[in-house]
Amino acid sequence: MARNENTNNHTYRNRRITFLILLPVLFLMFVFAFQRFSPANAADSNMIRVTDLGAYSTIPKGTVLYYDSGFEITYNTVNGSTSVNATLDSTDNLYKITVSNQFDDWHVDPDPYSGISSFYLDGNDYYNKYYNIVNYVDKNNNVLKSKSFKFSGNGGQYIPASDVEKTAPLAANVPDIIESDYTYKFNGNWSPQFSDVPDTKQNSPIVYTAQYDKTINSYTVKFVDEAGNTISVVDNNGKTVESISYNYGTKAADIIKPADTPTKASDNGFDYTFKDWSPAITDVTADATYTASFNSVPKKFKITYNLDGGKNSDSNPAEYEYGAGVKSFADATKAGYKFDGWYGEAELTNKVTSIPDTADADVTLYAKFTKVEQATEATTQATTEATTQATTEATTQATTEAPKETKVEQPTEAATQAPQKEAKKAQNTKSPGTGDSAPLVIAIVVMLASLAGIVCVFVRKAVLKKNK
Repeated sequence: MARNENTNNHTYRNRRITFLILLPVLFLMFVFAFQRFSPANAADSNMIRVTDLGAYSTIPKGTVLYYDSGFEITYNTVNGSTSVNATLDSTDNLYKITVSNQFDDWHVDPDPYSGISSFYLDGNDYYNKYYNIVNYVDKNNNVLKSKSFKFSGNGGQYIPASDVEKTAPLAANVPDIIESDYTYKFNGNWSPQFSDVPDTKQNSPIVYTAQYDKTINSYTVKFVDEAGNTISVVDNNGKTVESISYNYGTKAADIIKPADTPTKASDNGFDYTFKDWSPAITDVTADATYTASFNSVPKKFKITYNLDGGKNSDSNPAEYEYGAGVKSFADATKAGYKFDGWYGEAELTNKVTSIPDTADADVTLYAKFTKVEQATEATTQATTEATTQATTEATTQATTEAPKETKVEQPTEAATQAPQKEAKKAQNTKSPGTGDSAPLVIAIVVMLASLAGIVCVFVRKAVLKKNK
């Protein structure tokens, strides 16, 4: 029993190993098969699908062209004497043709209008010698279709005009041409009229140009405010509409504008007046939207001065503009009072020295005054004169009462006999109330003069302070 289990496990492992070995081999086989039949590697495999011919400049000898259905392959020899068509290869169900010569170039002539494309493989000399090109173009000379017509070159074979006409693009395949002024729609005609393709080589393609009927384009014009809201207009029929269509080239003066002048609501700082339409209205060449634009006029606000019985300065403004404000204010005056500034409320709490440029309301200012003591010029002069007079009189009196020196007779010889001490005392004795009182009077006068000077200084300062 155990032996059978070992055998089974061994067999299972061998199968796993075999599968892992075969997996990359199968992958490589798949890659090889894909590359073999991939158009990108057709040059290496000597096979080219007809839809990939445009990727090659030459076809090496022995190259196999192939397709499944929907195409016609015609292989022409260099001299153009033989033509070989593709044959169905039953092994892979592909139509194939083998190129038996080395070519310098080939001509690919797709015909999307008929659903079948013909690929003509020719040498350059043969192609240049035996083919004429017919181009079908639109009004702007853009090629709508190009067709190569083969001729014999011996003067006996040509392509009839009917074939040229049949080859022309169908009307459904000629697109309208829309230009700024007109739209052009193909009317089924070509210019010049179709003719036979000659049996001689033409130096340039034969060109047929599509003919069109044109219709003038119309464009929408409308007016809006700054927020993009449509402003209605009244058309020529008296109907109120949001926009009007105008033909290309309509003059700016003929564009109907809104009957009412656009308006814009004022905000905190500005009033608005209509200025113009932006951009400027011009002749009609495309759809256009014109937006109302406005002039901004700064609002003006009133300034009221509460002077408390005083007088305002003539330089203080009666109003101010938003965005400008007031830089400063001059002082007010009031007799007997000192001006202490402008305030924003009757309680005189917040001092105001200017109005900012962002202010957007009326302003009331309150003047603050402080009472001061008055000193007249007459009082000052009288005080000065009285002080001066008192000083003069006191000086005169002191001079008059000054003591004079008394002449003493010379003592006789007998008198010398008195005691020396008594004689000396008698000699130095002065009259009471004269010489001893003079220094006191002078000191009093000087003190009075000084006091008068101090009084004058204080009176003068008070007068100057009042007059400021």
